[in-house]
Amino acid sequence: MIGIIEDIIKFILTHRFIRIGINYIIASFLLFFVAIVAMIFYKKGVIYYNPLILFQKETYIWLWENYKLYIVAVVGIEQLILWFYFFYTKIKKTNPKMLAKKDEIIRVPLEEVMKLWLDENELQEFYAKSKENSRQKTAIIKDSEVLEVWINSINELFIDEVKLFIYEVIRPNFSYFSEKELQMVVFILTLLQDNRDCPSVTSNYHSDSNNQYKTEMLTIKMSAYEALAKYIPLLEHTLGVARNVIKVLDSKKVSPSKRQQLIPKTIISALAHDLGKIARYNSQVTTDSDYSRRRKELPHNEISSIIVEEIGFLEVKLEKEYIKEISQAVKLHHTAPSPENMLLSVLIEADWNARDNEKMTCRERIKKEMGQSLEKEMKRQISNGRTQEVKEVVSEEIQEEALPKRTQDKELELLKEPQNETPNESLEETKEENLTIEQESFVTNETTINPTKETDEELSDFDSRSPSDDLRLNKNGYYVAMIATAALEKEKSLKLISNAKETMGTEALMYNHKGNILVFFKSESIPSTETMLNKIFLFQPSKIGYLHLKGENNIYASLAKIENVLEDSEVGVVNCKQEKQLEPLRNTDKESIGESKVLEMENSFKNVMQSLAETKQKTDDNQESPFNAEKFLSAIFSKIKEKISEVSHASSGFYALPYKARGRILVSGQFLNDIIAEVTQCSQKEAEKRKNFFVKQYGSKESNPRFIFDIAITKGFYTSVYYLVDRKGKKTEYICIPFDRKALDIDNAKMDYYMKKETIQGYKIEPFKNFT
Repeated sequence: MIGIIEDIIKFILTHRFIRIGINYIIASFLLFFVAIVAMIFYKKGVIYYNPLILFQKETYIWLWENYKLYIVAVVGIEQLILWFYFFYTKIKKTNPKMLAKKDEIIRVPLEEVMKLWLDENELQEFYAKSKENSRQKTAIIKDSEVLEVWINSINELFIDEVKLFIYEVIRPNFSYFSEKELQMVVFILTLLQDNRDCPSVTSNYHSDSNNQYKTEMLTIKMSAYEALAKYIPLLEHTLGVARNVIKVLDSKKVSPSKRQQLIPKTIISALAHDLGKIARYNSQVTTDSDYSRRRKELPHNEISSIIVEEIGFLEVKLEKEYIKEISQAVKLHHTAPSPENMLLSVLIEADWNARDNEKMTCRERIKKEMGQSLEKEMKRQISNGRTQEVKEVVSEEIQEEALPKRTQDKELELLKEPQNETPNESLEETKEENLTIEQESFVTNETTINPTKETDEELSDFDSRSPSDDLRLNKNGYYVAMIATAALEKEKSLKLISNAKETMGTEALMYNHKGNILVFFKSESIPSTETMLNKIFLFQPSKIGYLHLKGENNIYASLAKIENVLEDSEVGVVNCKQEKQLEPLRNTDKESIGESKVLEMENSFKNVMQSLAETKQKTDDNQESPFNAEKFLSAIFSKIKEKISEVSHASSGFYALPYKARGRILVSGQFLNDIIAEVTQCSQKEAEKRKNFFVKQYGSKESNPRFIFDIAITKGFYTSVYYLVDRKGKKTEYICIPFDRKALDIDNAKMDYYMKKETIQGYKIEPFKNFT
């Protein structure tokens, strides 16, 4: 019991506002009782006064009924006195002039006070040490002999990679470093070298900036996160950033004196900016409890900031202001660059440049590994006497990896050139090419092929197809694509047919239609459809148009739609669904499809156009599917907030975007669809209907509460369109559901945090229009 009382008293004494509140309540009651006693004494007199009446309820009822105005006045005056007293004591404590008069304040030099416990000799020794420490902290080492001694002394500590960095970066700028700064550089380099197995991306933290690399695909099979974790260790990344800070600093307009001051700071901050990843790497998540704990931990940049302060203060003992400046830059290096903070801006730009270079390095290493594996495959094929299959293997592997176009142009040209060498000649060429694999060409792109082996690929004519062929008209998830090959040479066309069969799979139906390739296939979504068709395009650039068969009732009308779009389009993959309105098929080649089919096409065209017109005027009864949305609100909002400003692999580009001008969070329509499918455990088709119901329930003018705005729900719309303008000024439509930020419990500070994420820097959002 005594312990509880002690804890309560300790709590009260350590919280100033609680003490003030208790004093205020006690003082109010005391003054009120004094006023009541005075009033009773005035009315009754001292002879008839009985103190016990103060504890009777009837006393206060009688006083309130008869002296209401007097009591109100007394309480008001009492409160004014109390407030004046508290205000006066606060000012008195913070204003030295009110504590004592000016002539009463005695100023004594510190030296005189120190004499109370130090004699004269001890005092002189103290000041001598202080001056020496100050001189050492700011001393700049300019002696070249000292440089050589320093480098020779630390050479034994480091591996060749770090030695090269010291020679290239530290040595030319040696004269700008103080002794303490060099100590910190050596300490950080030692820490990085001791943990050189740590990859440059290690985050399991759900809001860590490294998570963006998980959705950025470097190749078809490998994300940027996987590639960076596999090929780029933390030591290599850190040294790359430290090299870049010098280049970035030289590119900026900085005075020579300012540059000398910044060079040590920028190099130290670059070396230290990702030290927090070592802690992440050494404590990888293995259980659900680890993951729950990790979600509450700090992101790597904040851990790095703490490590910098520990090294600077405890190990090297640099000045507090100096370390704080570096620590702050390290902590904020994943935010937007600040023109006012040169150190932070240089670090951010150097980090971005290093990452861009590392992604290119990853692509080159992937390409090199791929070339080596294909060389082994080629040798195996040659040893088995099956050289005719090598080109197909090479083509398939290159398409699956689908490296960025800027690294593929030359490779595609090599693929398209027919080869007519013998297997032995091919092997010799491959060995020679292997020596130059780093110079932008795959080893096995020069593999021999006997082109006559591929001439077996023939397609049946579409008009003479079997009646049993199911084209899956008007079915969701099925597509038709037309590959324009009429202008290609027969040999290239046959190779393209072979490639298309491998890419689209065995279930796809393929025909010849007016010299073009016609493919009927199944796909999960438009992005996956475009991925497959882009593989074909990379193999043989040509015009490729595709159409979702949902809503298509007549195949000839659909094919005419694709043909009309391809006539005016350039080489590439085009979605023909929204490109053009259908035109009557008067000019269709009657000789190729027959008179009766032309009439059938025209009648079907009229039916399709009438159906489309009716669809614009009314809402489909099955567009909404009611469900208990309130039950899932918390889960939906939580998943939205986790992905704000994060890059999406879908065509929209982002899961959700902050739009501060209107206080909105613009959530991608497909992303909200995926969330609802996940939290309510339903199919994508059902989730689409539930999403529409959700938007209507919380986005109508009559909704209470209302979370969604800027959608013309009364006109049958369930999404809005904003315009997303990228760094190059290209404007694209962003189909989304605009949530009010307050509905997601996002205040101004959080909004600023999302706005400053590096993933959306350079982008801007333009005002919305209704989706039509």
